[in-house]
Amino acid sequence: MKRLLTADYIVGFADGEGSFGIHIYNLSREANRKNRNRVRFNHCLGVVPLFSIGNTNRQVLEEIREFFGFGTLYDYTPTKLTRHDCYKYEVNTLNGALKIMEFFKKHPPRIKKEAFEKWAEGVTILAGAPRSAKNRLRLTKELILKIAKLREQINPSRHCIKWRYEKIANLLADAS
Repeated sequence: MKRLLTADYIVGFADGEGSFGIHIYNLSREANRKNRNRVRFNHCLGVVPLFSIGNTNRQVLEEIREFFGFGTLYDYTPTKLTRHDCYKYEVNTLNGALKIMEFFKKHPPRIKKEAFEKWAEGVTILAGAPRSAKNRLRLTKELILKIAKLREQINPSRHCIKWRYEKIANLLADAS
């Protein structure tokens, strides 16, 4: 049976099961993949804003995707930690992130308010970044360092961030 989802339901679900983030990754590993959703910096780093909701109920995540009209659903098989199927609704494009940001500005989260505000600041920086002749976003060193600093403030207790601010700063200094 299909539910009629409300904005309050989505906000509550995102507060409990959602995540705001910014992924910074090494482009050289993904050189063979063509993905226009990624923001590029000097062909060494890529940046993508992320919004995701994880749950064991695929149907509710499908309804959330229908509510927004975009995003991707991922299936995860059971592991020793989960012991059951798990699913994730994810938005990982700048255009999608801008729409998610607009929604949560109208309907602010309560628990993840601070994380959302830092994430929204990063998305705004990405949206305002200069564009190349091919209409691709280009980030300056200053902007990417600002995004990296914001990313660590989104979830400061997260220990599994692979590309910490210091590592990014060193990489960018070496690229000069």
